[in-house]
Amino acid sequence: MRISPLSTLHRSLIAFSALHLGYGPRAIVLATHQVTEADLHRHQADWQRLQALRNADQANNELR
Repeated sequence: MRISPLSTLHRSLIAFSALHLGYGPRAIVLATHQVTEADLHRHQADWQRLQALRNADQANNELR
């Protein structure tokens, strides 16, 4: 397995996205993106913040 140039934060956010979109079993997604459950736990607040920003942007676009 090659080492990713991305930080653990970025790999975790990508893994969260993949899980959110239903891209395979959790263990496979985590292994593919070289993150652990502990990494996801550590960066969960960042993921939730991105989701809130996305939802706010979608709501703003619907008002236009």
